[in-house]
Amino acid sequence: MKRYIYLLSALIWITLATLAAAPFPEQEREDYQAYQKGYQLILEDRWEEALTQFNTFIAKYPRSSWTDEATYWQIYAREQVGEAVEAVFDSYVDFLNRFKNSNYRDEVRSNMLRLYVRLSPKGQEKHRAIVSDIRNQDDERIKLEAIYAIARGEDERSFKTLQGIYKSEKNDQIRGKIVHILADFDLQTVEPVIADIAKTDQSVSVRKKAVYALGDIESEASLRALQDLVRNDQAREIRKAALYAIGEFDGADISGFLREIAISGDDPELGKAATYALGEQDTKVSLDALREILKSGKQLEIRKAALYAIREQDSQSSLPWLVEIARSEPERELRKAAIYSIGEIESPEATRAMIGIFDGSTDSETRKTLMYAIKEQETPEAADFLKRVATGDSDPAVAKAAAYALADFYEDEEPAVLMDVLEKSRHAEVRRALIHQIGESESPESINALGRLLREEKDPETRRRIVMALGETGRDEALPHLMWAIRKETDLGVRRSAINALSELGTKAAEDSLFNLLQTGIR
Repeated sequence: MKRYIYLLSALIWITLATLAAAPFPEQEREDYQAYQKGYQLILEDRWEEALTQFNTFIAKYPRSSWTDEATYWQIYAREQVGEAVEAVFDSYVDFLNRFKNSNYRDEVRSNMLRLYVRLSPKGQEKHRAIVSDIRNQDDERIKLEAIYAIARGEDERSFKTLQGIYKSEKNDQIRGKIVHILADFDLQTVEPVIADIAKTDQSVSVRKKAVYALGDIESEASLRALQDLVRNDQAREIRKAALYAIGEFDGADISGFLREIAISGDDPELGKAATYALGEQDTKVSLDALREILKSGKQLEIRKAALYAIREQDSQSSLPWLVEIARSEPERELRKAAIYSIGEIESPEATRAMIGIFDGSTDSETRKTLMYAIKEQETPEAADFLKRVATGDSDPAVAKAAAYALADFYEDEEPAVLMDVLEKSRHAEVRRALIHQIGESESPESINALGRLLREEKDPETRRRIVMALGETGRDEALPHLMWAIRKETDLGVRRSAINALSELGTKAAEDSLFNLLQTGIR
């Protein structure tokens, strides 16, 4: 029906000497819908129903692009309902033979290896060659099984054996897994081995795993190794990872080291990493260090990081100095960061502080930022303030920001409030901003309110947005207002939008109205 209504709208627009283009929605394929129905049953563990659904799917759509996935889930469901293990195994063999390019081949192989141990001795003998071939193909999995088996020894000999495997292994992922296994050994030789990997491995990914392993060990030796990496390594990613790992350690000396990196370094990425690591310390020493970075840091990004870290450590007592930064900091970005930080404190004092900052500011960007921050308070005082700005502020950009913030504040629960702001606002930009939000509520009251505004509004662009919002409601209450616009509207662009909006409704009454327009003409 929807597609046909679009065709009708196009024919009507031809009568106005202009093409009313409307996109044709893509129709979901029948086989995809059938597959999704079965897959949802799998997710809900409704195995027998899923099996029935996929049996039907395979019989009806044998050449569908979804047939391989449907076949996989059919076999899986057969196992879940208790079908004989050997029959399920044989079906997986058939799957591998039939679907050479399926994305599910790895899952099938994994399931076959799992089922193999449940086969009878006779069944294992029958399928031993198949399983052997799968294991040969899955070299990485076999290596990992061997590595985990060796690690269970938990002694010096096992540790050295794993070291040897690490040194000869070319696969980065396997070396990374070995690093974590080595770090779990309770031996004095662990730290120097992991530290050497962190310095020398050819893969940055593996080196980072070694860095984080050093952080997990939390010994004096691992701390010294991490500090050495921060000071001397050439790779920024390794130095950053080491800084984050150091942040997990405790102590005043740690805070002093991190403060030194943040204050003296010229690399903003490393400075930020050191600052965020300081934030994890959560001590008076670290808080004092963060405040010094905020005051004396060389890079704006590092100072912003210090601001956020301080807020996370001590949000309530940080309000006064956040307000001071928001009022007087020369750097606009830092002022905005302070405002957003105030907005996340969620207290009456924070709300009043932001209102005071707004009333004392003449900077448009700062005042707009305050709109988005204050809506996070979710209090009646914040809502009243946003309404005041949206309806009365002389700056259209600020009033528009307040309108958007107010719409987010209510989340379509109070369309009457938004309608009141829309009717009282002095700026067309604000009214346009609220039209879509009001229409989304889809209530008869909102639809009729938009209809009244449609008849009273003098700005054609605003009227065009009203008819578009009415069309998106999908409700017949919008129909008389759209018909009025089609027949009475003086602006041709608004009339065209009204016709398209009528087709968007997609209801039987809208279809009938389009038929009538075709038969009787627009008058």
